[in-house]
Amino acid sequence: MKMQTRIFIWAIPVLLFVLGIFLRKTNTTSFLGLICWSVAVVFVCYFLLHHLRGNSLKLAKTLTTALTVALSAGMIVAAVTGCYIGIATAGEPEASCQYIVVLGAKVNGNEPSRTLKERIDAATTYLSEHSESIAVVSGGQGIDEGISEAQCMYNGLVQQGIAADRIWMEDKATSTWENLMFSLNLIEEKTGKRPTDIGLLSSEFHLYRGSLQAKECGVVAHGIPATTENPVYFLNYFLREIAGVWHYTIFGG
Repeated sequence: MKMQTRIFIWAIPVLLFVLGIFLRKTNTTSFLGLICWSVAVVFVCYFLLHHLRGNSLKLAKTLTTALTVALSAGMIVAAVTGCYIGIATAGEPEASCQYIVVLGAKVNGNEPSRTLKERIDAATTYLSEHSESIAVVSGGQGIDEGISEAQCMYNGLVQQGIAADRIWMEDKATSTWENLMFSLNLIEEKTGKRPTDIGLLSSEFHLYRGSLQAKECGVVAHGIPATTENPVYFLNYFLREIAGVWHYTIFGG
């Protein structure tokens, strides 16, 4: 293999690794960075296996086949999972729910992140169109957050004209499962009755996994999507959600 060709081939994984470092700097593109690193590793593996052929052709062929089969199986599983997630992104925005649980997201100081702002806006729209619905805003306070996610959502909804008595705060949850379970406990505590179905308002890419966890909590969830406006952010979170679904499937909530 010519020196120029080798340099070109090795330049590809190096560029992918550098791009991965750049993308990993923010949470909104961090998973895309991880994918860049993974592709770089696969590229290097195939390149090394190609060179191994000169010393052990049979071993190189066996390893190349095994790697290809594993990658193909993984891509098929990811594609099928992505289809389920994609179908769920439509949600049921017209469903009339007595209670909707609004899942929290990152708070920057005292202000909502882009993702949380999109959820606040979607909740405002839904509550304006369904005057009898109660929103349970759910999310605790991280060590780098000035206020809890629940408080941030409460503030945002009130500022946009939603009556304060229609917003119940659950400010202890640190995961989706806790969002749901703690919110259901709060509803039961306030009303004396645990609902059998709820509206689940979250970013569209998160509705599928959220519905699975709601089922585990004993309720049917009607997905209410908050649209992710930035297509790059959507791609990052959508791909991360595929991994999230399988993490949940294997390890649970």
